[in-house]
Amino acid sequence: MITQPLLYLFTLASIATLFYLLESKTSLKIFNSISSLLFIYTLSMLFTSVGIFEFNEEIKQIFFKTTINLLPAMLFLMLLQMNFRELLKFEKLFKQRVYGIGCACSMGAKRYWFLIVLSLGISFFIQLLAFHFTLINRTITVIFFALLLGFLGSFTSLKKLNGSKEVAKSMLYLSVALLGSYFSL
Repeated sequence: MITQPLLYLFTLASIATLFYLLESKTSLKIFNSISSLLFIYTLSMLFTSVGIFEFNEEIKQIFFKTTINLLPAMLFLMLLQMNFRELLKFEKLFKQRVYGIGCACSMGAKRYWFLIVLSLGISFFIQLLAFHFTLINRTITVIFFALLLGFLGSFTSLKKLNGSKEVAKSMLYLSVALLGSYFSL
């Protein structure tokens, strides 16, 4: 039974990495019809259901803190390299380009950590804004500001910084694993 918060996060990150690697590095045909995200969610849910994760107070806290910080960081990075001209023309809107997960080994440690620190810094800033200025509720406000800052950032030189989609995909995989582990309680 996993009772330590860091071991809990490490296990979820390992599950996400495992299915990313199975999908991208093998020729298993199941991934042609079923996304690895579904497998990540299901296995995380299974781990909680059979009691591998003990949802004690420390794990609940790390779940909430990680989820709250990861969502705006991920949304910001996802929008950073978005080409809004193509979106407005509805060209290639539904064509999915496959990106790898963020890894310092493929993009360089400096760029990788810059993207992590930048996105989490933006997340912190957004949460401060949401604390002082709320639209409908705090979650809607956080999402709105993350989308707005990602949209505005896509018109700056940050758009040329490669790797943001890969790091965002890593955050997405971890978020799905977190949600799967929590919603099976």
